Amino acid sequence: MPELVRLSPLLSSRPYREAVIAEWLAEGASAAGFDAEDIREIAADPPLLLFVLIEAAHEMAGERLGILGSTLIAETVFKGLRAKLPGRAAGTSGQACNSEISSMSDIIRFVHERAGIDESAIAFL
Repeated sequence: MPELVRLSPLLSSRPYREAVIAEWLAEGASAAGFDAEDIREIAADPPLLLFVLIEAAHEMAGERLGILGSTLIAETVFKGLRAKLPGRAAGTSGQACNSEISSMSDIIRFVHERAGIDESAIAFL
């Protein structure tokens, strides 16, 4: 989704991304035993988990996942729900999922209703 990528400097600008990651790695280089070449290589091609954590820390002040992390989680959750919703296994097109669940609020309600969660345990329901 190019429109989402444009919202994130870490995703849209390779030089910016590499500089941010390199700066973060340099702060702990001596503890990790990284030299300048290690930092350059990791910053150029960071492991996914490292990128998701840096994205959350840098763009969301560590309060939540960033665009890439959120997208990965959302796609995984929605794919899992589509596979498990009633009617899906019977050969329907999956419309039950699309009409019932289209937001995080819908996911919370869906889980709450089917899991019999005590409403007093989750204040925002």
